[in-house]
Amino acid sequence: MRVKLILVFCLIAALAMACLESNPQPSPAGNNTLGSTDMSSPAAIDIPMNFEGEAEVRAQDTGAGPDIAPPDPCVGGLCPASAGAAPDPSLKGPFPVGVRTYNLQLKGSDGQPRVIRYEVWYPTTEEFRHGPSDTIDFYDDAPDYLKEVVGKYEGYLPPIQVDAVRDAPVRSNGPYPLVLFSHGAYGLRFQSLFFTIGLASHGYVVAAPDHDGNVLYNLLEADGYNKDDLIVSGLDRPLDATAVIDDMLTRNDTGVDPFFETIDPDRIGASGHSFGGYTAMYLGFADDRVDAVLALQPTTAPFSILGFKYEDFGAPVMMMAGRLDKTLDYDAEMYQPYLQLPDPKYYVELTSGGHFTYTNLCDLDLLYIANDLGIKDAENALTDGCGEENILPEEAHPIINQFGIGFFNFYLRNSQMSASFFDQTAADAHGGALYFESSAP
Repeated sequence: MRVKLILVFCLIAALAMACLESNPQPSPAGNNTLGSTDMSSPAAIDIPMNFEGEAEVRAQDTGAGPDIAPPDPCVGGLCPASAGAAPDPSLKGPFPVGVRTYNLQLKGSDGQPRVIRYEVWYPTTEEFRHGPSDTIDFYDDAPDYLKEVVGKYEGYLPPIQVDAVRDAPVRSNGPYPLVLFSHGAYGLRFQSLFFTIGLASHGYVVAAPDHDGNVLYNLLEADGYNKDDLIVSGLDRPLDATAVIDDMLTRNDTGVDPFFETIDPDRIGASGHSFGGYTAMYLGFADDRVDAVLALQPTTAPFSILGFKYEDFGAPVMMMAGRLDKTLDYDAEMYQPYLQLPDPKYYVELTSGGHFTYTNLCDLDLLYIANDLGIKDAENALTDGCGEENILPEEAHPIINQFGIGFFNFYLRNSQMSASFFDQTAADAHGGALYFESSAP
């Protein structure tokens, strides 16, 4: 499995190099966006967060520097991260969360129009603190031509209620940092809701595209899994991510849009899992608007073939890995590249983490579906992180949020005190569950 994946990613990189001249890297100008539309139907999909309680303020400090936005007001004694506050990022943040879905038209790597969906989670207003909760319904969310197939597996993809309110208003306590989240190969935009909803509750606008052609539903098509789709997705993903950032910033400048003047364009982060980690790191190389990158078990094999040099990486980065990862070689794909990245950088490794530890996919019975479809290596891939040898999700997810959201709070919300949530002392508090390194000035 690992050899196959490495070969696939090398193919992606080789093809990308051949296309660079005719299809340049995404640029901050974002000229591949054609337009977007709001989807008012309840098509969003979340998975329960593993939060217990709400965040408490770690400490208070004096005022912010001259170029730092004033802190958001506290809610019931709970404060979002700022120059004067450092809430515990392993717990739910002070804000209730809303969710919206958009369709976005853009140009793919072949120059042809394509349409993707993306989900946005964001702080909402107090009247929605206790719901009504959104529901994930895979049948409703699936493309029309696959609904019959998805319906066949209804018992293995049940609707799931989550802690976010569909189409709720955007809270006016911003502007908020924007974080782009990219799903893994054959994942979905809502594959890591414990993190994306958690991030929104701490005062972020989080936008996550479905990378069309490389989502879970594509496995149900007649062709199913094939490496050609992965190659194309490797080229399209950075374009998708850049176009979503562009679209959200356009909304921020559009008076009639719900997100009007709610986003700080000078505070943008990127995150993603596996193939999505590659997407997030690509932005760290190619889009100078990105101020911090959180890469969850990224594949990095393509970068050297693409001509990227790690020493040229353009943003602070945190790399997260799982030592029991059966899908990617954590040392070759994560730790060795980490060593080559410039400061400031952080490496967080869950010693009993697997590939899907950084997602909510262990909550679904995808193994039955994969076996029924005759997908080879399904058991090895889909139990990677979901087995008895792996850390439990309810233990892993708060740790991931503590370090990951803490990292973003430090770099995107100007909370210097939040450094105490992702330093060596914080790692030591988890005993043998974590291996940690950092190289930060």
